[in-house]
Amino acid sequence: MNDPDIILADELTGNLDEETTTYVMDFLQDIQQRERKTIVMVTHNLDLMTYTDQVFRLENGRLCNSYEDHPL
Repeated sequence: MNDPDIILADELTGNLDEETTTYVMDFLQDIQQRERKTIVMVTHNLDLMTYTDQVFRLENGRLCNSYEDHPL
């Protein structure tokens, strides 16, 4: 519980200012790289895609790859 392989983050930067958002995302990116963690993040902030390795989106209740038009 104190050292999970997967970190789930739901709108973790939703109400943060830009500076704090950058701090939080840099912190998570450091954890991911240093400790080899998988981070699953839900956000409406498309600017955060720059921090990701893979992006998916929900469209009409279906999971889609953000770079393709068809559902998975």
